[in-house]
Amino acid sequence: MKKILLIICLILAIFQMVVLATAIDIGATASNRNSSSSYAYGTVVDRTNPANGTGKITFLAIYPYQAMQNIQVATFYCPDPVNFPEKLSTRDSESIANTSGYTEYLVDLDVVEGDFIGLYFTAGQIEATNPTTNGTWKLAGDQIPCTNATFAAHNFTLSIYGTGATPAVATTNIFMGVNF
Repeated sequence: MKKILLIICLILAIFQMVVLATAIDIGATASNRNSSSSYAYGTVVDRTNPANGTGKITFLAIYPYQAMQNIQVATFYCPDPVNFPEKLSTRDSESIANTSGYTEYLVDLDVVEGDFIGLYFTAGQIEATNPTTNGTWKLAGDQIPCTNATFAAHNFTLSIYGTGATPAVATTNIFMGVNF
């Protein structure tokens, strides 16, 4: 019995694997707000809560005020920090279904710490808070995808929120020269 325990301890001492992943969130809580905003003819990027990590956004919640159609979501970043925040580019995007009420989606969006979440839709309105200090950036037309596009600041907070995780980091420690 002691030999079996010794072998198990030896195996655990030789191979030690640690897997760590941290939560990422982006955007503002998808909730019923004091206003609404129709961006049916423009792309809007929420700037209230940039991504707090690098990895994947896998869950997205949207709260429309009025049924939204042909929704595209994307992660946005500033390619030139000197021109921040006027210039934005998309990092990743995904088309999702139409929605007429609070809806949650499974998505697969690449995100880097500091990125923002945004969307484009062809009809409807999204719940928004007005006025707000951090707000959004907006540009007419479908800007998903876009490269170094010039957006303008607006004073709305949108009801779009995403979560995900950083990639799991596996480390293996192999101990050599263990004496028993």
